[in-house]
Amino acid sequence: MDLNSDALSLGDRALHYGHGAFETIALLQGRPLFFEAHMARLSWAIERLHLGGDPQRLIAQIRSACHAITETGLFKVIVTAGEGPRGYASPSVSLAKPRLLTFWYPQPLNHALYRAPSALYLCQTGLADQPLLAGLKHLNRLEQVVATDEWQQVRERYPEHNIEGGLMAACRCEADAQARLIETTTANLFLIEFDGVTPLLITPSLLNAGVEGVVRRFVMEVAHGFGWRVEEAVVTLSRLSQANGCFITGTGVGIQRINALYEEGVDASLQLIADWGTLWRASERSEPVVVPNLDYTELSQDDSASEAVVYQLWVALQYQMRALDAVTL
Repeated sequence: MDLNSDALSLGDRALHYGHGAFETIALLQGRPLFFEAHMARLSWAIERLHLGGDPQRLIAQIRSACHAITETGLFKVIVTAGEGPRGYASPSVSLAKPRLLTFWYPQPLNHALYRAPSALYLCQTGLADQPLLAGLKHLNRLEQVVATDEWQQVRERYPEHNIEGGLMAACRCEADAQARLIETTTANLFLIEFDGVTPLLITPSLLNAGVEGVVRRFVMEVAHGFGWRVEEAVVTLSRLSQANGCFITGTGVGIQRINALYEEGVDASLQLIADWGTLWRASERSEPVVVPNLDYTELSQDDSASEAVVYQLWVALQYQMRALDAVTL
């Protein structure tokens, strides 16, 4: 549902150059989840991309739009650079007239479900390194569009493998074993490792490519609060295949366990790269069970330990959602 489609001009720089940024915010009965984090990232993008205008005024408009919604679903906001003269150069600050577009998609939130594990496909389509744009949700998403077409075609050929996403690496021209895994087409990646003391969560470094997800940031903060270690690092296929577990996070998926990673071989057959299927319980949950403060000092490389890690993070997300009852925009 487009709330203001007539606001976009055919001369808008978003159409000509992809000059703009966006955020997709989860709303629970009209109450936004991680609103301030979304707005902080949007403000960062407005400054980095020289979109002009008054970020605080835009945020006030977005707050007002949220007030008008009482349902559950995904609320997408796009800030474009507006019209400008022909050519790549951004309009001067005094002439910049950014446009705000809003879209509403009523649907259940995956955040509220402890969903059954799913598989990922390692896309041939890679991500380009660009430190100046890394972390942002800018409008240039052609890499994700091509990669999504790729993994969905594979899913159609192999429906029995329950592939629900495509994993993307930077510099796929490198040897596969050394390719830097970054994120899926729509979510951030986490690995779980144990060294006999506490869980270690590893998430790919986003210094050169990728999006700094708000759920990713939440998981990192919660893990620190639990006394777990969190590492932003280069993640290769070899490290991923040896991990004690894998999950993804994002506004669209919440927290989702991954049970396998596949790649298409030179003979077009589907090859299993990593398998975590025995780690996870297969059942789903829709209501959290209170998890006590677990003692991780005794845990080692243990299947149930990986399940406990992800489940405790999911429970923390449920409490964050319930806290929205007390939130006033």
